[in-house]
Formats: sequence, structure tokens, C-alpha cells
Amino acid sequence: MNDFNALSPSVSYDRYLAGLEWIAAIQTIAVPPLTSVVKIVTGFISEYVFLLLLPVLYWLWDEKKAFRLGVLVIVSLWLNDIAKAFFRMPRPFHLEPALGMIYEKGYGFPSGHAQLSLTLFLPLAFYLARQCTRPLHKALVWAAAGLMVLAVGFSRLYLGVHFPHDIAGGWILGALLLGAFFFLSPGCSCFLRAKLASLREKLPAEYSRGTPLPALAATALVSLLMNALNPGNVLPGALFLGFCSGHVLMKRYAPFSAAAYRCAKGLRWVFAGFAAAVLVYLSLKLFSPWPVGHPFYKTFRFVRYALLTFWISGGMPLVFRQKRAGT
Repeated sequence: MNDFNALSPSVSYDRYLAGLEWIAAIQTIAVPPLTSVVKIVTGFISEYVFLLLLPVLYWLWDEKKAFRLGVLVIVSLWLNDIAKAFFRMPRPFHLEPALGMIYEKGYGFPSGHAQLSLTLFLPLAFYLARQCTRPLHKALVWAAAGLMVLAVGFSRLYLGVHFPHDIAGGWILGALLLGAFFFLSPGCSCFLRAKLASLREKLPAEYSRGTPLPALAATALVSLLMNALNPGNVLPGALFLGFCSGHVLMKRYAPFSAAAYRCAKGLRWVFAGFAAAVLVYLSLKLFSPWPVGHPFYKTFRFVRYALLTFWISGGMPLVFRQKRAGT
């Protein structure tokens, strides 16, 4: 488990001594029931939970807000990978193997769980609180989100996979990203729409009106850039390509509203959509022609996640639309 020497051959143990003492002190309260609860809490931030939550938000809650939130989390995941590779800092169990209650790959700073909990739960609380009419309900929504952020951060310390400064770094990076999301994204969106409109004007007249080609090209370019800057993990680029391209095509060819499917008939199709998503994920995962570590495995993994998120934002809305047109 002590594999940090393979990642970075030189590290000052004394530099991390205070953090190790913090974790050792926290683990004095460790008992099996509490450890089980903490593992469940830390599991709230995982690709499986995100990929289960995303279609619920997109198909049943609000497709526009779910799209913005999904892109935010994907970008947050990508930036965290970039930051980890830049700082190259160890995890507690790299220095004291006895502190590691679970194993995590890669570097420790900043904490991806702390950062992603902030960029997932706080925007979700913001959107939900705006829909509440009573101040008490708004307060409860924000309190629940804040509690989840703190609980996830504590779980990473308890399990010995992050130092306190890793958690703080994740929260700071997440807060900066949230600031950009809420204050800069409107201006960036206007800029991108203007650029895409100018690109459409340069296309032949028969293709220019309402064509999604410029938006699809921009999505592919961003995905390519994400993979070029973070070649060790193809997941963010794949999620971005599939989710954004599906959303672009949905808006152009199969306009979809989640509000129309919050009924018994709509729920049946949502369950069918989940079943199809699980089938896509498991079939491509279990029947991969290449094993982990093969040169083509990353490419196949990229395709698997891109297809999955494309189904969420583009494929299933098209099925919804065709079914609704036929009834």
C-alpha cells in the first residue's frame, strides 16, 4: 500500500507530521459501525453515484439545470486531476500505511472528494432552495448540503486517504470553480453563442440555419483538449463529449422537457431508460475486447463513458419524444 515512492522518490516526512497526528487522533474514535457509515458517506462521491444521479436530474427534474450541473462536475473532476498531477503530494497512508483504512490511487492534494462535494451539493442546494417558498425549507436544504460537504471531508480524514490540507485545497479549488460558474459563465455563454453564430454564417446557406455542427465541433475540440492535458484519465473528456454532444443534438432534433414526464407513464419510460443505461454500461464494461493495461483499453473506456452520457442527454430524450408522438 505504501507506493508513494513509485510516484515521487523524495518526500519530507516531517513536513506531514502534523497532518499524520491529526488523522491518528481522529482514528482513535474508530469503531466498526462508525467505519461502515463513513465508508458509505465517502461513497456518495463516486462515478457510480454521479452516473445514477445525472439521469434522475436530467429526465425528471430540470434538463437545463441538470446539464449545467453535470458540466460543472465534469470540469471539476478534470481540474482536480490536473491539480493532483501538478502538486504531486502524497496521501497519509503513503507515509504511514497503518492509517489507511481504504486504498486510493494517485496523489492526494487537492482532495477530489472534497472538491466534488462542493461543486455538486452546493449548486444543487442553490437550485432547490430557489424553488422553496418557505424560509425554513430553504434553510433545511442549505443545511443538508453543508452537512454533506463537511461529512465527506471528515470521511476522507477518518479513512486516512487525505491530509487536512488536502481537504482545504479541494474546498478552495471547488469554491473558485463555483465562483466562475455563477459569476463568469453567463458572460462566457453569450460569447460562445456569438462565436457559434458567426461560424454558422460561414457555412453554406442550406446548412447554416439551426445546424448543430459548430457546437458539436466545439464540444469535440474541448474534449480533445481535456484528454491532451490529462492523458492519464480519459473519464472527464469522455463524459464531456457524450453529455454535451447529446444535449446539443437533443435541443436541435428532439426538444425535451423533464416536466412532461413527472407522471406514472413517464416514470415507466424513465425506468426503461435506466435499464438501457445499465445495459450499455455493463455490456461494454464486461465484454471489453481488451484487458486493463492494454494500449486500447483507455480508448474503449472513453467510448463506453461517452456513449453512456450521450444516452442520458440525447438518446433517451429522443425515445421519449418518439413515444410521446406516437401516443
